[in-house]
Amino acid sequence: MFPTAWAAVVLSAIITGLFLFILGKLRLARWVRFIPYPVIGGFLAGSGWLLVRGSFKVMVGVPLSWQELPRLLQFEAFSHWLVGLCFALVLLIVLKRYKHFALLPGLVFGTSALFLLGLRLVSLSVSEASARQWLFTPFPSDQLTKIWDVSVFSDVNWPVLLSQSGNFIVLMLVAVITILLNASSLEIATQTDVNLDRELQVCGLADFLAGCSGGMVGIISFKFRDLGQSFR
Repeated sequence: MFPTAWAAVVLSAIITGLFLFILGKLRLARWVRFIPYPVIGGFLAGSGWLLVRGSFKVMVGVPLSWQELPRLLQFEAFSHWLVGLCFALVLLIVLKRYKHFALLPGLVFGTSALFLLGLRLVSLSVSEASARQWLFTPFPSDQLTKIWDVSVFSDVNWPVLLSQSGNFIVLMLVAVITILLNASSLEIATQTDVNLDRELQVCGLADFLAGCSGGMVGIISFKFRDLGQSFR
């Protein structure tokens, strides 16, 4: 499972990088200006819903749906996603009120430390917490070094990756739209013209190199409100 997941991350970055670079070379970025606002709003809403559903899958192991609602309301599952919901609300309130680059990682590490302290207070060991699916299980000691061995590709389940080709296409399109929307917002905030084709080429090259280094897809991102305030 681990080699297959690693290959999916690497290949998605490489393929997305090549796709972005080719689009930039062909000067096709200008077509983003013809995407209607309702379509953009629907895209953002759909992306948010997928993130919410995925968060329940990570926290509880059960997807968010009407069919699984009875299981989500059971105490064991409820206690898991309630903690995640509380942390999400803390992030929403704190990050909206205070602005500092170290705030988000500080909240993540600080809350993790409080959680581990809480385990000790209730006399629950780390191994017991892992068995109850509160923590990740340890990776096999030889897996992290094995990924840089060419022979790891023999352990990849390629039919599984092929069955996820539709998701790879979606990821590529999401990356393109997000980059171009953020770059267009940057134009408005700075009152300057941005070379959208060059943005795609640079991001594509960065993603390609990231994939070759074992990394994942990355895109430009910023807080538009903070950027707008700085330019005012």
